[in-house]
Amino acid sequence: MEKNRKIKKIEGLQKITKCISQYQAIFVLKNNNIKPTEMWDLKCRIRNNNAGECFIEKNTIMKIGVKNHGIYDYIDGLLNGPNIFVFITENQITDVAKSICEFSKETSKVELLGGCLFTENKKQSFSKLDIEKISKLPSKNEIRAQILGVIQAPQLKLISVMRASKRDIICVINNFLIKRNT
Repeated sequence: MEKNRKIKKIEGLQKITKCISQYQAIFVLKNNNIKPTEMWDLKCRIRNNNAGECFIEKNTIMKIGVKNHGIYDYIDGLLNGPNIFVFITENQITDVAKSICEFSKETSKVELLGGCLFTENKKQSFSKLDIEKISKLPSKNEIRAQILGVIQAPQLKLISVMRASKRDIICVINNFLIKRNT
């Protein structure tokens, strides 16, 4: 039994180390007795964004793992009680924040506690309010669509004006012919 516990702890630390090296942010969620099917749903939402990993780990193992990588001070206050940890790529923070906030509202089985951004150049903690604000921002794809719309709008207006003048001339000639024939 003791060997199994040690093996699980080592595997947990290895998973945390892998996630910290692979991702650039972590969100900590309070686990309010989430069911396995609900956890699966949360994981699927995060994976659909190709954004990260979501798992439950003991706080003591997480503390050791984040201490080894210098981000303990940024999430220390969040590591109390049963938690779910979501590791995220920096580019997908908005999408994952939206997914988590939606899931939290739908099930009330998780509660955002906060998080941390840990890139090579920058380390920053997030409060629950910060993550909720981030979730309201448009995603990268939405911003791209808006920019594309702004770029295309003048061209489409020019084309419609050019077409309208031809239509107007044809309508005037057509109306003239109709009046002439009557």
